[in-house]
Amino acid sequence: MPNPESPPRCTPTLKAALVTAWQTRFLRNILLALVFAASIMPLYTKFVSHPQYVNLLVKMTEDDAARVASHLSQAFYEEGVAVTVTEIGPHIQEILQDFRLVKVKLFSADGMVIYSTDPADEGKLNEHAYFREQVARGQVYSKIVHKKTQTAEQLFSAADVVETYHPIMHAGRFLGAFELYYDVTERLHTMDHLVEAALIQMIALVVLLTMGILFFLLRAAQTIAERNWLQRSLQASEERFRSIADSAQDGIIEIGYKGEILLWNPAAERIFGFNAQEALGTDLHRLIAPLRFAMRFDEHFAHFQRTGTGDLIGRTFEMIGLDKAGQEFPVEISLAAIEDDEGYRAIGIVRDIRQRKEAEQRLKLGSRVIQHASEGIIVTDARGNISMSNPAFTQLTGYTEAEVLGANPRLLQSGRHNQEFYASLWAAVMDSGYWQGEIWNRRKNGEIFPEWMSLSAIRGSDGQVTNYVAMFSDISKLKEAADDLERMAFYDPLTALPNRMLFKERLERSLKEAKRADIKHTGLLYLDLDKFKQVNDTYGHTTGDALLQEAAKRLTGSVREVDTVARLGGDEFAIVLQEIPDVATATRIAEKIITAIHQPFEIAGHRCEVGASIGIAIAPDDATTIAELIELADAAMYQAKKDGRNRFKLCSVETRGRP
Repeated sequence: MPNPESPPRCTPTLKAALVTAWQTRFLRNILLALVFAASIMPLYTKFVSHPQYVNLLVKMTEDDAARVASHLSQAFYEEGVAVTVTEIGPHIQEILQDFRLVKVKLFSADGMVIYSTDPADEGKLNEHAYFREQVARGQVYSKIVHKKTQTAEQLFSAADVVETYHPIMHAGRFLGAFELYYDVTERLHTMDHLVEAALIQMIALVVLLTMGILFFLLRAAQTIAERNWLQRSLQASEERFRSIADSAQDGIIEIGYKGEILLWNPAAERIFGFNAQEALGTDLHRLIAPLRFAMRFDEHFAHFQRTGTGDLIGRTFEMIGLDKAGQEFPVEISLAAIEDDEGYRAIGIVRDIRQRKEAEQRLKLGSRVIQHASEGIIVTDARGNISMSNPAFTQLTGYTEAEVLGANPRLLQSGRHNQEFYASLWAAVMDSGYWQGEIWNRRKNGEIFPEWMSLSAIRGSDGQVTNYVAMFSDISKLKEAADDLERMAFYDPLTALPNRMLFKERLERSLKEAKRADIKHTGLLYLDLDKFKQVNDTYGHTTGDALLQEAAKRLTGSVREVDTVARLGGDEFAIVLQEIPDVATATRIAEKIITAIHQPFEIAGHRCEVGASIGIAIAPDDATTIAELIELADAAMYQAKKDGRNRFKLCSVETRGRP
């Protein structure tokens, strides 16, 4: 496909050249002159030059005929009296040979042929008008007769001849006339050959001239076509520039040789508030630059006027602009020089960068916020590769920004979460664009720590995800504080066993689970240490506390992991047996506990012996509520103490009736 921006490279065709020539007045006149010359020259030769050559031949023949006739007149006429033809016959034959005459006739004054080299003509009368009107009046009459055409006497000629009538006059009186037939076949042939050669030469000259003029036309057509293309291209370029300037979002300003404004597009009107009528012809610096910069601008422009160069030419720079309301604002300007015969002009592209500056300030502020944030922040691309991190991230994880750039955040995974956890996390991000929650990650040194993380998806104008932003903070201390609060709220500070509150919560949960499983039971053991008060009174509270701690360990070691051992206060403990199949399981565990507690305790060099009284209640056989179950187990424990201690007692009718 041809490039409309490039001039035509090929020579125009003859048709195109002729069309271009015809459309151009000067070339059209030359073309018409060429056509006229090419057509008129052969016609001129045929209808003008050739007849003139023939007439010249006839004239030359007439001159010869006059000389011959003058000579013959002396032979036929002496002092005005005609002589007999018999006297001159031999003389005529000599004349025929000397002058190449075909025939000689002699006419009397009345037009009668009185002598002829062809005897058949003698005695004939010439009655033609030319003889009476021209020859008899003393005028020579001649005509050329070609082969096989009629002579003046209506006879057919055997050769190309010139037929000449030459009158014989004496003292103004017509005595007769000679008719001479000159054979001009050879002369006429030679003349025709010369005329034909001349015609050929003329045609060749016309052809050469035509070719030269056509070549000139082709060159002229190409030149004109290129000139027309350049004019159209220039016009189209100007129109495109005007269209671009009118539709451009940036201001386009042309500055003249003296600094005056020559072009002021609609965007410049919008940026500075001046319309084109107000701006055109005005000094640019005085119009849109604060007065304090005027001297500096004048110096730069004076240098530009002299050299066409300057510090600001060919580059983009920022400056302070001034709008119609007198408000100063930042603009970005790019300048280019234009040189022509009159000097240097400049084209400037102006962009209002107020919003960009505000955005840059916001970005700088955001960057400072990120850099100084106490939360770790990472930004990834749409594929999840890290593209930025802040110093807090390095402090929390131990990884520098250089170490994680381009890496995937999976390098922080602790291994404590399964695939379902991450699938749920990303499903929330894809659905709502946001996820927040607790997650465990791993530091560079391998330490696992809990963090609170917020993960957000950033979408572009087309709705596609462009980035992900994660903010997280180390919640290890919060977790420790929460654990401390939980221990204070739910665990005994001395033995670290669940306290009464957590005991009731787990008992309630166990009852609900047992209710869902029809064949399962929940056992409750209420336990009190026998003789503990004596140890406490004898060896002091420190020894008593140590004994309680050791007793808690023995109790925990005597039950299953799913079971709960709780300290209710003092030397009272409760044990929740979860999902036991029958009462026998509870009694076996009670016996095991009694055996473990009955073993002597070595505390600070003291041998302490205590026992355990245990009351047992089973749900749902004995009761279905927490309060009833606790009450029955407590009553059974007191019955065990009453029966001699260091034993267990199942809930029974007698224990139910304990006051």
